[in-house]
Amino acid sequence: MSTSSSKSAGASSGLISAAAVAHNARSLDFMRSLFSVVAGTAAGVLGLTGFAGFGFYIAASLAMSAVIVATKCVAHGGGSPSKFFKSPVSELVGDGLTSGIFAYVLFWTMVNGIIRIYG
Repeated sequence: MSTSSSKSAGASSGLISAAAVAHNARSLDFMRSLFSVVAGTAAGVLGLTGFAGFGFYIAASLAMSAVIVATKCVAHGGGSPSKFFKSPVSELVGDGLTSGIFAYVLFWTMVNGIIRIYG
């Protein structure tokens, strides 16, 4: 009886759909890119400069990770982000901080410059 339960537990934990993983990665990348544009625009409108702008990005990115976990993983998946990502902490927090920084800085400086020059 223990052999059948160990086989079923191993089979259920080892099945990963490559198409689902690719879809989740694309969805996460799209949300991060769009969020970086919105956060950069907000930082520019608020007139944040220097370390305050980068601190805003870090705080907003961590908040975005929490929102993704709360809305996508918990609400739709029943709790665990590990059902959707191979390494949830690395993909949600680590990659999130680095993937959108360029779009954030672009929109942050562009909006800040437009408001300060023409405003």
